[in-house]
Amino acid sequence: MKAKQRLAYLTELQSKLNNLYKELNNAVKRFRSLSQIAKSHSLVSFYQKKLEERNQFRLELKTHLKRNDAKIESSGTVTGALSRLHAKIKVMFDNDDDQVSLTKATYHEESLLHVYQFVLRKPQILDEGLIKLLKNHVEKIESDIRVMRTFES
Repeated sequence: MKAKQRLAYLTELQSKLNNLYKELNNAVKRFRSLSQIAKSHSLVSFYQKKLEERNQFRLELKTHLKRNDAKIESSGTVTGALSRLHAKIKVMFDNDDDQVSLTKATYHEESLLHVYQFVLRKPQILDEGLIKLLKNHVEKIESDIRVMRTFES
């Protein structure tokens, strides 16, 4: 691989992984917020478990990025902050807080899943360890979405 191609490859990979890292930051903050507004004890427990799990995902990705000397952009996104604020406001005016929080959580987990799938679209720019790590995360997120849908019904 030529030096120019390698630089382009590394730049693209770093950008994709940093976007994923930011989305994981948003997920951690979102589950923290949802666990604070949920009324059902089982939902609070579920959200707290997801908070810990997404934080673990974030740490695993950060470890991988550091191991490969990648620059880590650790802040969340403005969109994520606005979305969390919107959810809190909506809950204040809605009688079924838990249903609103579940709908929001499901929507955002599906969005997070799309970010993972976007990163995994070009497996040739990812090393085997990272592919395995990301696919493991995808499986857990897909499982969580199924669980949230059962809570919704």
